[in-house]
Amino acid sequence: MMIHSWHRSGTSAVVALLISLLGFNAALAEETKEADPCVGFHDHNKGYPLTREELAGDDEDSRYFRLSVPEHEGSLAERWLQELRVPDAASYLLEHVEHENAKVRTNAIYLLTAAGVDETQRQAIYRQHLQDPCRRVQAVAAMRLVEDGVISPEVMATLVRNFDDPWRDVGSKIQDLRQPSVGPIAEFIADSSQRIERRKKASQVFPYWMDGDNPDLKPLYEALDSEDVPTRMLAVEILLGFKPHDNRRIAEVLIERIESNAPDAADALSRLTMMYPEPPADVVNPVLLKLITTPGYALTQPACQALTIEPEDAELFAKLDQLVAQEIHADLIIEALRYERLPTELPPAIEHRVREMLVTEEDIPIASDILERNHPAGFEILLETSLNRQLPTAVRVRSILSLDNTTLSSSERKIADPQAIAHLAKLLDAPEPEIAQAAAIVLTEQGETTRDLTPLLMAEGSDPSDELFHNNAWRVVPRNRDHRDKLIAGVVRIAPQIKAANEEYDLRLFLLEFGECPEALDYLVDDILFHWQEKDFPSLISDEVSHGLIVRLEKEIAKRHGAEKLRIISALNNILNNKLRFDLNAKAIVAREPPRGLAECLDAANDSVRLAATILYSHYRPKDPEIVARLFEYGKAANADNSGIPIETQFLLEDCLLRAGPALEPHLAELIRLLDDPETRFFANRLLKHLGPKAKPATSKLSELLTAQDNESTWGDPYERFCSTLAAIGPDAISAAPAIVAASKGHRLEHPAQAIKALEADPTPLIQEFDRRLADPIKQYDALRELAVLAPHPAVTERYVAALSGDDWYLKKTALLELRRKDFQDAKQIVPLLIQAAKSSPFTMRKTAIEALGQQTGLPDQAVPVLMDRIRNDGDLRTEAIFSLGGYRADAAEAVPLLMQLLEEGEEDTTVITTLGRIGKPAEAAIPILIEYVTGERPIRQRFIYHRSPEAAFIEALGRFGPAAKAALPVLRSEYHASLRYEDKLPIAQAIYQISPGFGAVNGIPRPPEPEPDVLQFAW
Repeated sequence: MMIHSWHRSGTSAVVALLISLLGFNAALAEETKEADPCVGFHDHNKGYPLTREELAGDDEDSRYFRLSVPEHEGSLAERWLQELRVPDAASYLLEHVEHENAKVRTNAIYLLTAAGVDETQRQAIYRQHLQDPCRRVQAVAAMRLVEDGVISPEVMATLVRNFDDPWRDVGSKIQDLRQPSVGPIAEFIADSSQRIERRKKASQVFPYWMDGDNPDLKPLYEALDSEDVPTRMLAVEILLGFKPHDNRRIAEVLIERIESNAPDAADALSRLTMMYPEPPADVVNPVLLKLITTPGYALTQPACQALTIEPEDAELFAKLDQLVAQEIHADLIIEALRYERLPTELPPAIEHRVREMLVTEEDIPIASDILERNHPAGFEILLETSLNRQLPTAVRVRSILSLDNTTLSSSERKIADPQAIAHLAKLLDAPEPEIAQAAAIVLTEQGETTRDLTPLLMAEGSDPSDELFHNNAWRVVPRNRDHRDKLIAGVVRIAPQIKAANEEYDLRLFLLEFGECPEALDYLVDDILFHWQEKDFPSLISDEVSHGLIVRLEKEIAKRHGAEKLRIISALNNILNNKLRFDLNAKAIVAREPPRGLAECLDAANDSVRLAATILYSHYRPKDPEIVARLFEYGKAANADNSGIPIETQFLLEDCLLRAGPALEPHLAELIRLLDDPETRFFANRLLKHLGPKAKPATSKLSELLTAQDNESTWGDPYERFCSTLAAIGPDAISAAPAIVAASKGHRLEHPAQAIKALEADPTPLIQEFDRRLADPIKQYDALRELAVLAPHPAVTERYVAALSGDDWYLKKTALLELRRKDFQDAKQIVPLLIQAAKSSPFTMRKTAIEALGQQTGLPDQAVPVLMDRIRNDGDLRTEAIFSLGGYRADAAEAVPLLMQLLEEGEEDTTVITTLGRIGKPAEAAIPILIEYVTGERPIRQRFIYHRSPEAAFIEALGRFGPAAKAALPVLRSEYHASLRYEDKLPIAQAIYQISPGFGAVNGIPRPPEPEPDVLQFAW
């Protein structure tokens, strides 16, 4: 055995004797130590001459072994010290911090804090070992300094060069440190003297949510000019992942590699294609066009794909048109245009080539895609092709279907030209059934209700494997109820053929949404009873299940027995539990008497039927005391071990109990008692939370549970749950405030902050805990974010002002992100800092500051002019500035003329309309224009910016104008009745009732829930 020289002086006589006998091996070990500065890590337990029993003793050698043995690596430091069993742990460890065995000195250094060594003394030892010959020792020394709050450049450099230490998880610590780690990582990667493989791995420890504008990335940007090619390209690869707004130099590096035909030119082209934002056109396009026209160039296709194509770049389109005209890679150029935004009118040669590809069937999909995107000019070409009887049927069918462009919003898809509709109507009589069917599909989608197109839509008598109808079924449901029922009945008749032709096509989902005719309901009931498996029932938890199916299933209860009855009841439970959250029509159904035959099921012999029936009955009578009592007993049983009640049913039970409202109050004492049992604790807590202030008697018990040792839950942090319940009780639970604060250590502070605020308690003690975390280099970011809950408390503003004024990029960005979500109501201190950031910061900070200005809505006389200036002079952030103006409501009246000008230009129409609606009365001149957008008379130019859809944005804006928008009521009524889905009807109904409640009632439109509070939201 090899005996290493890592025994300290004074080892046992037996060991000394062995060493003297094996002098050769000892000498060899000494050489190994000099060659390997980390001796002890690689073969720490080889040759140790003691038995396991001896090693467990209290003598010096046993303690020494326990200090170096690897089995202790995962142990808590306090437990490790106990197992050393030394009278004076601090002295013992201090004797070993300079030990020649790296493993021993590493562990000794690691344990200094737990042993109570003075901070000054231990930090001096840590600093000394930042330059230890063994990187493993360096790593633990740096980690301990960070834990002591020491974040110096030397410490960070040590951590980064040891990022891959396998023992201390240094990489995770580096990520947690966020901003202080960015510069050192960037410097390490940019250092060409380091091995390239390690530098690539080091890029993986950058903090999450890295921002390409972070100033500490400067070494990487400087590396873009490095003489060392691998370093330069590594910097490109890493920076591309951070998506910097200014990517000009990155594009230049890539284009240099491409132009020089370097070995990595293909990779450079690939990276150029994937760049976001797109690389500057003036950097990449001249070189790429030159290469594309070079005879024999091997990378022509990726070069075409890498072009930066913007619809307003007339010079580029002129050059591309010239190349197409000269038949120079014409097909590759056309393919590159397929998914790009295109100019209003295509250049002549490109248009000719696209037409040719379409009519010759050379590549119908590419050609039709380009023409769809070339709206509205492409529409004319597609219509012309559709009507040309000399062309092949496949060409005409694709052209017809492309007239209704599914990539556009619904209002953009409306064919406003009556003559075009008339031409399509003539195609209904075409001798080719596919042509007639395609025309019927488009006309139905366009809202045709006067003619029954069902025979054409179904293409009855044609081969069921023809997927023209199957693939378009979802978009061609007639708005006329009679026509729709006829169509759905036809679909049911050919259901077997549809399934045989395409096994993956789930016809049930289609029928669940639209199937209200008897044939469809028969099919669905039969399927639920005899063909559905357990995995199929979640399909019923859908917003789109028809109300007709609900009514039909109600009627089936009395007709069925045994397992069939249980399936019907279970299906109804799945449907209603979801739809009762939002669907007014479903609520109207359950407001009637419970289904016939359901009451008898409450006392059924079968346990499963009885339970399912109780749940279903509660949908109809949620506050019935007897039903609530039954549900309560089931709920208690379900939360006990081995109840046998599936987890899905447990959720259903709790949801039903949450609808019981005051009917839960008689069970309050029992709920408090259930808090004592860990198995039922969280069930009881959830119901107590729902009782709100009525749960005041539970305050004392909940306070105790904040620190209970037997809190075990798979579903979140128990402490946070109890905080939420105390918050729901409100000021009546103020006595719990000290317990909430005392128990907050070790938990996220968001929930205790919410509770303290809801209790209206003094937040000062909790703010002290926030300050403790704000001083922690790792915890400070989460602490600042969670502190926003306590706004508008002055102490919160003070700490946010400090973050905005500081140098920590991550901390400043965290502050801005919270300021764009919540009004701190202290504009005097906050708004000037936001204005400063909105004017001069790098792109990311400037963007977030502009968004935050729309939330911190004080000082409009200062903020509104700044936002107007950004609209005029900061094109990259014009949309954000427009949207933020809406946060100032009528105080932004001075911006209305500018917004109306932008509306006429059309580029930002959706955002402008949204903002005008939020400004309200001063912007009422926009109402006629809004109506034109809703009716489709005015085409939409901007889509899907901070909205579910442009249509939703316009309708919500009309509603905000209130009675002043009465002229829109007939249009809104028409849109409401034409919409098939509840999610589309809801915002229309809300707008109608905001404008005129009487109009909504007279026209049979159910009163919807009130719209959500009008809060600025830079995402949906």
